[in-house]
Amino acid sequence: MQALSKLSVILLMSATAVAQTLVVPPAAAAGDPSWTQNIWREVQTRNQAVYDTSTFTSQGVFSPVQINSIEYRIGATFVEGNGVYPNVQVSVGYAATDYAAIDVTFANNRSASFPTTPNFVGPVTVGTSTGGTPINDYLINIPLQTPFLFDPSLGQDLLVELYIDTVPSPAPAALHIVSANSIATHKCSSVRVLFAAATTATTGAVSAFCPAVRFGYSIPPGVAKHDPYGTGCYTIASSWYEAFPGAYPLSTNDLSGNTVQVFSNGSGGHTAVTVPGATIVAPTTTGLALGDDVVSAAITLPFTFDYPGGSTSTIYVDSNGSIALGGAAAPGSINTPTAAALLNATHARICASLQDLLPDGATNIANVYAEVDPSNPSVFLITWLGVPCFQTTPSVPQLTSTFQIALIDGGGADAFELRYQTLVNDSDSSGGGALTGFSKGGGAFDGGNYDLTASVVQTATELGPLTLSTSARPIMGNPVTYTVSNIRSPGVTLMQASFGQDLAGTPLTSYGLPAPGCSGYLPFPGSMTSFGPLVFSSPTGGFSFTWPVGYAGVQVFVQAFELETSNPENPAGVITSNGLQVLLGTL
Repeated sequence: MQALSKLSVILLMSATAVAQTLVVPPAAAAGDPSWTQNIWREVQTRNQAVYDTSTFTSQGVFSPVQINSIEYRIGATFVEGNGVYPNVQVSVGYAATDYAAIDVTFANNRSASFPTTPNFVGPVTVGTSTGGTPINDYLINIPLQTPFLFDPSLGQDLLVELYIDTVPSPAPAALHIVSANSIATHKCSSVRVLFAAATTATTGAVSAFCPAVRFGYSIPPGVAKHDPYGTGCYTIASSWYEAFPGAYPLSTNDLSGNTVQVFSNGSGGHTAVTVPGATIVAPTTTGLALGDDVVSAAITLPFTFDYPGGSTSTIYVDSNGSIALGGAAAPGSINTPTAAALLNATHARICASLQDLLPDGATNIANVYAEVDPSNPSVFLITWLGVPCFQTTPSVPQLTSTFQIALIDGGGADAFELRYQTLVNDSDSSGGGALTGFSKGGGAFDGGNYDLTASVVQTATELGPLTLSTSARPIMGNPVTYTVSNIRSPGVTLMQASFGQDLAGTPLTSYGLPAPGCSGYLPFPGSMTSFGPLVFSSPTGGFSFTWPVGYAGVQVFVQAFELETSNPENPAGVITSNGLQVLLGTL
């Protein structure tokens, strides 16, 4: 790399151990997901908590950090505390188990490298909390006598073991410690045992209420790390939706009397257009007898239905205005009309009107019906017939909706229609909100909120932005492979390096390049050196480089660019990646 010859004139920057803090799970940084009285209380306690590495990386900590202290917070509004725990032991190390598969046996959760001597041993004094809200006091502060070096890039979860072997004096009531309450959502779990049994117990009970903690940490001298910054372009979504805001008791959608026609296109996505008129084919069979917030058993289609991202001959009907496509097991019902709920659903979904609906259950009249179109065996119909929205106290008269999803077999170019005779969104449980659209599920990209009656939807095969990443740290003398992913087509890709940075990013349009939505994260024209040009095949390409020794603390900034050789996404034919901040080191 030619630019490395300039390193001799760069002032070496020594990494310093600056104290910082980080709260895990991240949801506890600004409020209380929940609280538990089974962590710090008036009895002996043993608690192991395992935190996923993503609770660090999602907050920008990708490289080794030295954990120096651990703090616990009291739940909002509680005024409590005042006691001394005479003998507390805290051990911090790598877990042998994943947070999602924590073992009831304490020893099985400790890795081979887990410390045999606790990182803290001694008394812990607890003052009295002020009862603040939404954030109360971090009332328990434990400075580790032996700090722990944690590297989240290894993918090995963090284990914190708390052992209280002596009853506190004076004995405060069980403290309301802020905690997680969902293993899947908060990515942490715990196993614990209370009372005198804690002094000898080898097993405990698994709980989702793992304590939220604030780690005090520093970046030790010599750490080599990559910190991503900025965002590449472009994100291409195959999912689409229109979200109608809640305005209870009013209805805000404009789809009544319209049909949304949705076709497969040649780009791996959908073309959706809304046309006036809606012909609802009346059901001829018995309804599904769905009640509040339930999903039907699997329903077999008479054909294979293709959609962006998959195909299926099985659907599940959700009483709340949508159908789930395929899957070996039935999904849960979704009654929250948000883009996040749709995009993160476990199954691909077609939503005629995702909202909180209330079919009449066993009465089975104002309900949901599923059958082959009597006049066309290539069409399968799912009909919500006269179904009201959920209302705690039903309005008088209570309005109802009649709408239909028609799945149309096109022999590999399948389509569907969303037909609306009348559509009301006036539930009081979700504020009257509703959502119409399609999602491939599983954390699908968000393509934004469309206005279905004012615009044509055009989507394509889902593809993330051009991304520059690496799984290794820039330790001098060791090879590092830089990976460019989401490459559009085989062609020329450049990786630029600079000693300067533009962390905020400057739009390429500011440099006269017609590439809206793309930014440069290096100082242009500035002092830059190219790795390349490199010819990569889509969707990923890699470039290996060994940083030379002798430059600990030097920072370099890198970014990737692709010159699109076919189907350019902007007039310039150039797309950019995020940036990577490279700190050279020995650790």
